[in-house]
Amino acid sequence: MNEEGKSTLDIERELYEIKHTVIEDQKLLKKILEQMSNNDNKNDEKEIDPLFNEAVEKILDLNYVSVSIIQRKLRIGYTRATRIIEAMEEKGIISKLQGTKPRKVLISKEYWDMIKDNK
Repeated sequence: MNEEGKSTLDIERELYEIKHTVIEDQKLLKKILEQMSNNDNKNDEKEIDPLFNEAVEKILDLNYVSVSIIQRKLRIGYTRATRIIEAMEEKGIISKLQGTKPRKVLISKEYWDMIKDNK
């Protein structure tokens, strides 16, 4: 026994538990880092719809937007219009979804003219 009253067996058990915890933490960290890397790759792989800039141009005068507006203005289907709306939200051009209300346009024409080539 040592000064604290622990036997060698007790100390070995504690060391084993610590080692096991560290190994599990390392596995978890590795899994998290892999998932983050996969998400980054998915975001990089997303292509902007060829009609994205045109869609933004159409909504700037309206000050609000919905999927149905994009569908009508661009004569496209629901799924494609939804992807364009989601891309606008991701880029901070329109507000987040607020139930059944149309989303608000958060940028001005002048600001769009400055940033559109970088999108």
